[in-house]
Amino acid sequence: MTSGYLRGSNNLLAGASAQGGFTIEESLRFNASQSSYLSWTPASAGNRKTWTWSGWVKRGTLATRQQLFSAYNPSNSLYIEFVNSTDTLRIIEGGGGTNLTTTQVFRDSSAWYHIVVAWDTTQATASNRVKIYLNGSQITSFGTSTYPTLNLDGDINNTILHNVGCYASGAFFFDGYLTEINFIDGQALDPSSFGEFDSVTGVWKPVKYTGTYGTNGFYLPMKLDNTVEGFNTVTYLGTGSTQRIRGVGFSPSLVWVKSRSSAYDHSIEDVVRGVTKDLNTNNTDAEETRASSITSFDADGFTIGGNDVIYNQSGGSYVAWCWDAGSSTVSNTDGSITSSVRAAPTYGFSVVTYTGTGANATVGHGLGTAPSMVIVKNRSAGGSWMVYHTSIGNTGAVFLNITNATITSSTYFNNTTPTSDVFSIGDATACNGSGNSIVAYCFSEVAGYSKFGSYTGNGSTSGPTVTLGFKPALVVIKGSSVVTQWNMVDATRSAVNPVNKRLSANLSNAEATDINVCTFTDTGFTINNSDAGFNQSGGTYIYMAFADTREYAYWLDDSGNNNDWQPNGGITTESTVTDTPTPYADGGNYCTLNPL
Repeated sequence: MTSGYLRGSNNLLAGASAQGGFTIEESLRFNASQSSYLSWTPASAGNRKTWTWSGWVKRGTLATRQQLFSAYNPSNSLYIEFVNSTDTLRIIEGGGGTNLTTTQVFRDSSAWYHIVVAWDTTQATASNRVKIYLNGSQITSFGTSTYPTLNLDGDINNTILHNVGCYASGAFFFDGYLTEINFIDGQALDPSSFGEFDSVTGVWKPVKYTGTYGTNGFYLPMKLDNTVEGFNTVTYLGTGSTQRIRGVGFSPSLVWVKSRSSAYDHSIEDVVRGVTKDLNTNNTDAEETRASSITSFDADGFTIGGNDVIYNQSGGSYVAWCWDAGSSTVSNTDGSITSSVRAAPTYGFSVVTYTGTGANATVGHGLGTAPSMVIVKNRSAGGSWMVYHTSIGNTGAVFLNITNATITSSTYFNNTTPTSDVFSIGDATACNGSGNSIVAYCFSEVAGYSKFGSYTGNGSTSGPTVTLGFKPALVVIKGSSVVTQWNMVDATRSAVNPVNKRLSANLSNAEATDINVCTFTDTGFTINNSDAGFNQSGGTYIYMAFADTREYAYWLDDSGNNNDWQPNGGITTESTVTDTPTPYADGGNYCTLNPL
C-alpha cells in the first residue's frame, strides 16, 4: 500500500495513490456490525502530557460516530474519533474540556488517510498543545477549538483500558481498515517521522518509523507472519459458504477445528487420511465423511466446503490449531505393522495410519527420536482416543474424550516405551482392532519448540510455574492423577495475559472465560488459579505445549515493548487483508487515487 495526499476543494480530503513509497503489506479490517476492536491496559502509566499517535485509516461506513483510539475513565475520557453525520475528525478530552473538531470532512471511503495526532500539554501556547496532521500537512481550520490546559495529564497513557477501533466503554465502533499504527510515549512528533512527500509525484508516502517508543509506546503493523514454523493457531468467522482460511504460515498437515461460540464437536482432519475425513475428539464415533468440511489443504491454510456448523456456521466464531508434518507420505516398515507416515522430524510431529492386527505389535512413526506423546484413534470401529504421555509412562493411558485419571493396562501400549523408530501397541481395540483402520498422531520433544511434561498442583492462586524454554502458543493440560477436562488455551484467542479463553478437547462446549487459567511468559507459563481442573493440591497434571514462532500477528506490538493487544468481537486472523495484487483467491483491499 502507498499513501495519498490532500487535494481538492470543499474541505473533502482525498487520499491513497498506488505509487512508490515504503511498502505497507497488510491492513486490519474492523467491522462495526461485529463490534470489532483491539484492547490493552498499560501495566504502568506513561507520559500523560506528551505523546504521538500515527495511523493509516480507510473508512467503510460513513455518517456514524466512530472512534479510532480511546482511553476510558468515567469522568475523564480521551479519544480520537469521526463525528456522526458530519464526518469530521475530532479530539475530545472530557475532564479538561478539550475539543478540536476539524472543518474538513472525511467522506472518501476508497481513500487511505494518514492521520497524526501530537499531544503536548507542556507547551506554553495553547494551540501548540494538540496538533493534527493529515497526509503530511497540519490541519489548522477547526469548527471547535478548545485546547487542553497547561500540563494537563490526559487519560491516554494512564493505567486504564485503551481501545483501537471503539470507545473504551464499548461503543462507537470503527468501520473500515487500519494499519501501521505507531504510538510514541513521551514525544510529540510531526508527520515527517512516519511519511514523506515523493520528490517526483508529490504523493505523501509512508516511511518506517525509526525512533524510540518510550515505555508504553507500541507499533501495530497489522500483518501476519507468512512463514510460521511447525504450529500455528488461526481464528475465523463462519460464512455458511465455501471459504479459504489463510494465515497459517505453512500448508497444514493436521487441522483441529472448534467452534468458539457454539456447542459443536471438536473436529480433526489430516492430509494422510484425506480431506472431508472427520474425527471428533469429544466422542467415540468412527471416522465419517463430511462433504462440507475441509476440502483442501492449501499453501497458507485450508478451504472449507460449505455450510457445516462444525466448521463454518454463518456468523459463528471458530479456532483452528494447525500442525506441519512435512510434505510427503511414505510407507514405513520399521515396525511389525507397515504404516503410512507423514513426518516432520524438525518439528517433532508425524501423522501415522495403519491397519490393526489384534495382537501385540510395533508401528513405525518416522520421527527419528522417541515420541513423548502419542494420540491413537480407531477410525473404523470407533472407541475412545487413547493417549500415551511420557510423564505417565508405558503402563497406562489417559483418554482424550473422557475426564478419567490414568488407567493402567498392558493392552494399551504393551508396557513398552516408544523408541526412535517405533511405538508399541497392545491388543486393545482402541489402538489395534483386528482389520481396523487406525490413526496415530505422534509428538517428540524439540528443544525451544515443544515440550511434554507434568507439574504438581499446590491448590493456590499462585500456582506452579512451568519452564518450557519458550513462550507458548498452545498449552493443553490434563490431570493424570485427578479427574479433569482436557483444557486448551492459546496465545491467539488470549493474546494478552491473563490467559482465560479455554476450550476442552473432551467437551463440545462453547468457549469459557470464567477462570484465569494461567500467565504466558517468555519461558513458559504460571498457573493462576486453585481450580481442581488445573491446580488441585498434590494433583499431578500432564501438559503438551508448542512455541509461538510468529514474528508478526495482527495484535502483536512490534516496537520491542511487548505491549500486545487483545482482539475482540469480529477481529480474527481473517480480518487481516492484503494490499498487494490478489495473492489469494478472495483478493485484497486495494488503495486507489481519488482526485476530486
